[in-house]
Amino acid sequence: MPGENLQKFNKEELDIMRNIVRKVYAQEQGLTIEQVKEFYTDRECDSLIDSLLPSTVEKLKEMGEARGFLSTKKFFLPTKILAANGKTILREDTD
Repeated sequence: MPGENLQKFNKEELDIMRNIVRKVYAQEQGLTIEQVKEFYTDRECDSLIDSLLPSTVEKLKEMGEARGFLSTKKFFLPTKILAANGKTILREDTD
């Protein structure tokens, strides 16, 4: 389904996935840094990520985590502060 892969990521993770795609696919083609910036725009990277099978996207994420491109998943804990809708505001777990 179109857009299914892109919806799995927040903005920060999507930027990191774009960089992973640029590194993995551009290195296989032997492109220079200038060529990568020219050919692999955000839109091109998004369409490539979107066209991949979910299992391939997971493998790319694992490659990114192994190489330090993609950080591990962050956990958020509730605070005592309430938002306007009455729900608690979440803070990042730093432990």
